[in-house]
Amino acid sequence: MHTLFTTLFTGRTNRQLTSIKCLIVLFAVFIFACKDNEKEAAAFLEIAAEQQTIHFETPDVDTVLVTVKTNRTFTASVATTGQSWCSTQIIKDKETDNLIVNVVKNTTTEERTTTITVTAEGLPTGIELSVKQASGDAPPFIEIAEEQRTLQIEPDASVIFVTVNTNQSFVATVATAGQEWCTAEITEGNEAGNLKISVSKNEMARERTTTITVTADELPAIEITVNQHIVVYEGFPRFAVISDIHFENNRGEGAQVKVPKALKNLMSKTPLVDALFVVGDLTDNGREDQYDILKAAFANPSNISATVPVYYLMGNHDNLSGANAATYYRNKLGQPLHQYIIIKGYPFITISQTGTASTDYNNEAQTFLRDHLAKAATDFPGRPIFVFTHVPPQNTCYGSSVSDGWGSSVFPPILRNYPQVIVFSGHSHFPLGDPRSIHQGDYTAVNDGSTTYSEVEPYVVTEGIHPAKYEYITEGVIVNVKEEGNTVEMERWDTYRNEEILPRWQVKAPFDGSRFALEYKNRNGQPVPSFATGVKPTASGSEDEWTITFPQATDNEVVHHYIVDVVNNQDVAVRSIRRFSQYYLNSAMPPFLTTAFSDLPEGEPLVAKVTAVDSYNNRSEPVVSEPFIPVVVSVDPPPAAGHWLFDDADLTKALVGEPLVPSGSGFTSIDGPAAGNKAVRVPQGSYYKLLHGFAANGGGSSVNEYTLMIHLRVPSIDRWYALFQTDLNNGNDGDCFINPSGKVGLGDSGYSSASLTANVWHRIVVTAKLGAWYRIYLDGTLAVDSNTPAVDSRYSWSLQGVLLFADDNGEDNALDVAEIAVWNQALSSAKVKALGK
Repeated sequence: MHTLFTTLFTGRTNRQLTSIKCLIVLFAVFIFACKDNEKEAAAFLEIAAEQQTIHFETPDVDTVLVTVKTNRTFTASVATTGQSWCSTQIIKDKETDNLIVNVVKNTTTEERTTTITVTAEGLPTGIELSVKQASGDAPPFIEIAEEQRTLQIEPDASVIFVTVNTNQSFVATVATAGQEWCTAEITEGNEAGNLKISVSKNEMARERTTTITVTADELPAIEITVNQHIVVYEGFPRFAVISDIHFENNRGEGAQVKVPKALKNLMSKTPLVDALFVVGDLTDNGREDQYDILKAAFANPSNISATVPVYYLMGNHDNLSGANAATYYRNKLGQPLHQYIIIKGYPFITISQTGTASTDYNNEAQTFLRDHLAKAATDFPGRPIFVFTHVPPQNTCYGSSVSDGWGSSVFPPILRNYPQVIVFSGHSHFPLGDPRSIHQGDYTAVNDGSTTYSEVEPYVVTEGIHPAKYEYITEGVIVNVKEEGNTVEMERWDTYRNEEILPRWQVKAPFDGSRFALEYKNRNGQPVPSFATGVKPTASGSEDEWTITFPQATDNEVVHHYIVDVVNNQDVAVRSIRRFSQYYLNSAMPPFLTTAFSDLPEGEPLVAKVTAVDSYNNRSEPVVSEPFIPVVVSVDPPPAAGHWLFDDADLTKALVGEPLVPSGSGFTSIDGPAAGNKAVRVPQGSYYKLLHGFAANGGGSSVNEYTLMIHLRVPSIDRWYALFQTDLNNGNDGDCFINPSGKVGLGDSGYSSASLTANVWHRIVVTAKLGAWYRIYLDGTLAVDSNTPAVDSRYSWSLQGVLLFADDNGEDNALDVAEIAVWNQALSSAKVKALGK
């Protein structure tokens, strides 16, 4: 080109040069025009036909160059079937041999094929290249190094890679016995190995073994043996068990005070426990706000260390909130209803109650228990299995019998085949100090007491189910696995007074039931209780009120209660009371007990006989007082401190004292018991507040000595009628009732044997000297005589008054009232009789 231009311009005249320049411009215009035409040319894609079929005639690694002609950018895609052995590479800015096709060595015995699709921009279809590679000459094989065929794995969760050498596709299958804890996964292209084996942590009490079978077509299978070792723990489990914490129950100091106190006392013991189990009745009513109070108490590090895991389960009270109860539990506590837990190589199973009845453990709960008992027995042979339920198995430990407790019939059929089970339960609130709180039959059952208040079995003591100071009892258990796992030792703790209840209980290996006869199965409580030599009860009294005072007896376990008989000279009991020993107070148990009697026969010599009774109904020889002769004189009652009749149109007006304060509406004036006088009909849902004006008495901060007289009539004997309520907010159950059988009283104090008659006027007198006695008279006759209530207890009146005819849950049906009177003292039997019928 340079020579051409030199020739054109050399030796030319100006005119000639001008002409040449014009020609050059025209030539340039022509060239640019040609370029524009070139841009508008149609897109094309060409590959020679002979290159559209590629045949690699050997199985070796190889490369072929293909020429792709096109005026557009192009791509080449290998079909899925060939992507592992065939690949392409495009060389830009090259018009020939601009597509490279690569294949890797074919180690199989079969010829393999794939396709490569070449496409160019702007063209709707591409060109397919057919690729074929010859089969390999090697025979099929599969190999795993000998050292990788037996794997010894530590107990922690692990991942191991094994290299499987083969020219075939292969599969790896874990034996059924290991599928829960071992998995095998093929991982092509992983430098560490192409078979990934994963195992979970081995928390069982034995080494576990499985096999993985590796197979490829018809080649002989290769087995990999997987052995996983057991965890070697430092020490053995030590855990605490409490139940029935009942947030927001307010008996005594209330759960918000007593539960933190109990937690602090348990956590102060060394060494610190590995876990705490809270066995149901976490709340009093199953409400969300009650769970919030619970969480705050357990989140407080001054109550329980943050390093101690807490495991909860639901009881009947937690189900009182109805359909949402389980949702509240799960959302607030973040725990499942039923749990399987491993602690230091020992199995623990928790089962939540799913309703309010003792049998309310649904199919899911029962299946969970069955399945995990079987698993625990297999995984932990020779070891105890710890089970936690709110309601105890029926007819096992104290508080579970059909006659005087609340056992569940659901559990015995499930548990009876597992003698290694030790099941902890609450629900009854029965004292942990009673030797019957551990039971061995088909398995071991333990009553773990309560952490809010205590109860005793009904119909055994005159005080009823809540003897004196029952609301100042909290208890729990600390369990130790000791002696290289051969002994389970249980410490019983009075968590209110921070003192241990002795002796400790021990369950020893072998945990197969063979030792039950040597431990707790055949106990009979012998020998019988006994009094110290020479002791005698003493009798003292005036008017018709007599008290019998006697020292406590001793027993090799506990004295449960005393039978106090007042007998005449024919040795016939004229009065009898069964008095609880208060053994649940432990070091605070009083050394002497005093029992009050009234309505004793006049003018004849009597003696008091006191017999000590242990938990197995073994009886001591009685101790006998010196004779005494009651002499009763006629005594008029003192003037009432408050007196209300309803003869006036004002149905709140007082003859003595402050007017009654009505709550609700519908109070109606009606005819009274005698001609010419009136009464008031108090409708359901309405009540009076009585402003008595009494100062604290009876040695407490509340009104502990009082008398209440009510002249009333009920329309029918088939429903509840409330007489008084000590909670001025009417937020609790009433404190004295007429029940649907017409009997007057309360479960705590007992009900009268005599009944009211419908549409007949009756005079009821309640007289209380709390800490000594609590009595109810029906028409002048003593109907209830109880030693139950303590000073400043449920039956104490507030200094601000007391509610009449009130109850918080509808047990306050309409009744008629003609007269009300109160005294700020406990009237004697003689004075009550003087009030008339």
